[in-house]
Amino acid sequence: MAECGDGRFDFRNWMGNLPVALHDTPISELAIPGSHNSFSYSLDPKSEIGPDADSAVRLLGGIGAAIIYKWSVTQDCSFRDQLVAGVRYFDLRVAPRRTTGKFHFLHTLFGISVEDGVREIFEFLREHDKEVVILDFNHFYDMSDEKHTELIQKLIDICGEKICLFVGIENLTLSTMWENGLQVIVVYHNKMAGDCCQLWPGHDCIRAPWPNTPSVTKMVAYLEQTTCTCRPVMFHVTQCILTADTGFIMSHLTGGVKGDLAKKANPAALAWLKTKKRGPQGVNIVIADYVQMDDFTRKVIEINYV
Repeated sequence: MAECGDGRFDFRNWMGNLPVALHDTPISELAIPGSHNSFSYSLDPKSEIGPDADSAVRLLGGIGAAIIYKWSVTQDCSFRDQLVAGVRYFDLRVAPRRTTGKFHFLHTLFGISVEDGVREIFEFLREHDKEVVILDFNHFYDMSDEKHTELIQKLIDICGEKICLFVGIENLTLSTMWENGLQVIVVYHNKMAGDCCQLWPGHDCIRAPWPNTPSVTKMVAYLEQTTCTCRPVMFHVTQCILTADTGFIMSHLTGGVKGDLAKKANPAALAWLKTKKRGPQGVNIVIADYVQMDDFTRKVIEINYV
């Protein structure tokens, strides 16, 4: 696994070190680095195909395992290394895995268990008590209501003392979190979030428009359009990512996300971000593939000082 960061910057405590004037600014108006498919560093290349895979991927089967793996992995830093590099938003997709009997993160292939991944994040927070993370559980597969209840309880068991109750975006600041000893915001995109005060219902609090294109030009145009129309009372996720459709992958069978998408998307996104501020009509959460490339997290954090 590649090492994250180059040692020149220490962003383990960047939230705690923000200027005092930003402590009472809504968190939805801060510039926060995030990662796309945050868990994908842990994907198992020998995993069974997950329930999120489309029919074209399933046709590849075992003979296409190496191809599937290269086009499923979007990060090569662990949760802890991402946190050390400044990432404070995690994009999470979950399904139960029959072979282990546990909930796992997945992106076509299965990765680390949810329990192990969240514990890794929580241990970092214990060491850095002014840092706040947003765990965005935005895709679920093969999940009954009973499974959701089980998963929600596991999250509460691990993070309970640090979870921020759903208080509304406009009331959420770093000062509020610190005064109450809170460090975890759990966004949950399922109807059951409405019955649990520890969860932030996805449809009520966050918007994450997706460019869904392999074209840099179209990606940047989409980012500009959606940033100008973002809602001020919601978290807004700016997805600085390129996406390969089946045709693109078939014409780049020896490639992968890092070389064919991220190396093009990240520099273009950073050039676009230079023209942006934080807050209304600006950026809030900014995510990318391979966040260690091009000092991405540092450049997002620096927007808070503009």
